[in-house]
Order: sequence, then C-alpha cells, then structure tokens
Amino acid sequence: MGAKQSGVIRMIQKVREEERQRYSMQLQAHAVIYKQAMADIAQISLAEAFPEGAERIPAFVEKLGQNFEEFCDLWNEDTRDREYALDRLDTRLQQVAQESFQPFPERYGMSIEQGRGIIRDRELEERTT
Repeated sequence: MGAKQSGVIRMIQKVREEERQRYSMQLQAHAVIYKQAMADIAQISLAEAFPEGAERIPAFVEKLGQNFEEFCDLWNEDTRDREYALDRLDTRLQQVAQESFQPFPERYGMSIEQGRGIIRDRELEERTT
C-alpha cells in the first residue's frame, strides 16, 4: 500500500507543479500585456496633450518601460507588506509631481494592512465595518 500511495502523492505533486508553472506563465503574459497597454495609452495621451512633442514619444516609451520593470522588480522582491516598494514609488513620484503629489492611499484608494501586505479598497472596508 505504501508504494501505491507514494506514487499517488508524486502524481499529485507533479500536477500541482504543472499548475504552478501554468499560472506563472499566465502572470508573465498579463504583465507583458499590461505593460504594453500602459505604453500605448501613454503614447496616445501624450500625443493628444502635447501634439508639438510627438518626436519625444519614443524616448518616453523607452523610459516608461525601464521604470515599469524597475518598479515591478522592486514590488516582486519586497517583503510581505510592500512598504518599501511603495515608499520608493511615492518618493520618485513626489520628486516629479511636486505640489500635486498625492500619497499612494489617496491615488489608489487603497492602503496596506500593516505587517500583512494586504491591500484593501478603503470604500469596501468602510462598507464592511
């Protein structure tokens, strides 16, 4: 019975690993799609807002991709609560936005539950408390 049971366990482990790999590939595909969609929308927005600066769009798109990858890497490497990644994002954004800067919770309508890394929608939280 032990050999038969360990064979079943190995089969279950193999199926779980295949599912994890498929899920990881899906996440990677979604990241690529979101990154490109963000770049496309940014290009359209820049061209419409600043039609005289269309020749600058390729440099902007390249920088957008670099920053996107930098912050995605930072987000993925951060600890459970993502506080460091969000602090770096807010710091960089504050440098460029200056007086119009709004902290993460105000921009996204979400916050981080301290020490747990759970991001919550404030409106949903208010409705449920």
